[in-house]
Amino acid sequence: RGINGVRLEGSDFGPYTGEYVIISENKFSVFGGNSPDQGVFIGGLQSPRVQNVIIEGNSFISTPGKVSVAISRGAGDAFTIRNNVFKDIPGQAISNGADIVNYLKKWRIYNNTFYHTGPLLRLTGTKMPNLQIRNNIFFRNSGAKVIETGNTPIPSNSEAIAETIETSNIIWPSGGNLFTFTDNTSTQNYTLAQWQALGKGQGSSSVDPLLTNTNDQLQSVSPAINTGAVLPVIRDYFGGARPFGSGYDIGAHEFGSGGGATSYTLSITKSGTGIGTVTGGGLNCGNACSVNLNSGTSVTL
Repeated sequence: RGINGVRLEGSDFGPYTGEYVIISENKFSVFGGNSPDQGVFIGGLQSPRVQNVIIEGNSFISTPGKVSVAISRGAGDAFTIRNNVFKDIPGQAISNGADIVNYLKKWRIYNNTFYHTGPLLRLTGTKMPNLQIRNNIFFRNSGAKVIETGNTPIPSNSEAIAETIETSNIIWPSGGNLFTFTDNTSTQNYTLAQWQALGKGQGSSSVDPLLTNTNDQLQSVSPAINTGAVLPVIRDYFGGARPFGSGYDIGAHEFGSGGGATSYTLSITKSGTGIGTVTGGGLNCGNACSVNLNSGTSVTL
């Protein structure tokens, strides 16, 4: 077994033993090896003995190519995972073990940024009633799924789909199957369009989120700005207030709220008879333009 950054261990035999825990503002370097390292490990395998846990404002960063999982395993109820940044996690960003046989109830995955990770959520051997995945940016590794369930009769594919609320997420790159459900009789795959045809994924899209060079902040022209669902998330990853502007942003960063990089106005005017363009940071300017850009954004003359 790999190394755990934080381990929440309940009891398989008694009442809830891990309650009302907040894990906040930590940096987990989940390097991995032959066995998976886990940033946060949830214990209590056979019964949901950990509950009412908030995991927020943390970064989970791995070494590309290593075996690692950011939040892993175990049984727990009422988990809120919000305003975290996950980078270069080759395994599952959030996962449970194959030996979990009970429900994981009321998990909320809100306003996180996943950059170059494997599946956002992988479930095996468990039901997850009232699961909500909302307002996340999922800049995925090639072929990675938003949701992937393992080969198990608990639940059936129809139950798993019915119990999932997934809205207002940005999933990039586009294309391919993004939602895979496998029970003991069949595997069902869905592209985003097919998923939305089931009445799921309202407000979700496959567009480039236009992140800055640090991959955890939004550029001023990001489609994530002001397009998120209204959720009970009042701060962003950097401590800035939500919402800022006309609506909630998608991902861990609320642009312009005071957190993250400093924003500057870049104004461009043309003089003389020459021709040219200015591009970068979502900017494509000819004769004249003005745009707000985060500090560190690259432009090309």
